[in-house]
Amino acid sequence: MRSFQYRFTYEDVTGSFGSIDGGYMLILQPQNGAVLYMWHFNETKDVQMYGNYEIRLYRFALWVGYGLMVLPLGAVAIHSSCIVYRDKAVLFLGESGTGKSTHTRLWREHIDGAFLLNDDSPIVRVEDGKVWAYGSPWSGKTPCYKPERYELIGCVRLSQAPYNKISKLSILQSYGAIHPSCPPEFAYDNMLYDHIGSFLNKLIATLPFYHLACLPDGDAVSL
Repeated sequence: MRSFQYRFTYEDVTGSFGSIDGGYMLILQPQNGAVLYMWHFNETKDVQMYGNYEIRLYRFALWVGYGLMVLPLGAVAIHSSCIVYRDKAVLFLGESGTGKSTHTRLWREHIDGAFLLNDDSPIVRVEDGKVWAYGSPWSGKTPCYKPERYELIGCVRLSQAPYNKISKLSILQSYGAIHPSCPPEFAYDNMLYDHIGSFLNKLIATLPFYHLACLPDGDAVSL
C-alpha cells in the first residue's frame, strides 16, 4: 500500500515521496526517460533502487536515502552554505538565490583562513551537548566534498537589503529560520517529522541564531 504525501518538480523531473508498508518510497520521473524507484525499509534500515540510474536521478535518490537512514540517529542534511574559520563552523541559511554562496565566498575573500565545508547540504548532528557540521557528497554546483566535521557555533538566516544589519533571533524566530532548510520530503510523515522536531529542539536549545540583512560586500562579513 502506497501513500504519497509529497510531490515536487526540479528541472524536468517529477518526484513523488511517501510511505509504503514497512518503509518509504521515492519515485523520480524525468519528462523523457525511464523512472528511478528507491525504497527504504525501516526494519532492515537499507535502501534499494531500481530503474533509470541517470546520474542526476541517482544522486538525488542517494541524498533522500541517506537522509532516511541517518534521521533516526539525529542527523539532518540542512540546505545551507557552511563556512569554517579557526576550526569552528557557521551555517548560512536562506532560500535559493538569497546569497548563501555569495556570502561564504566573501568570507573566503575577506577573512584569511576561512574555507568552505559544503555549499548546499552539510549534515548537522547534536552529539553530547555539541553541534557538529559534517561535509557531504552533496554540495550543489560547487565541487566541495570534504570528509571532515567541525563544531557548529551558530546559524545565520540571510536576506538581501540595501544596508547591513544583524539581530539575534528568539526561539520561535530561530525555528522559523531553520525549519525551511530541513528536507521537505520528511515534513509530511508523522514518524519522520518526530525525528525532525526532536533534532530542531536540540539544535535551537544549543546554538544562537541570527538574521543578517546585508549587502554583498566586505562590511557584511565584518559585521
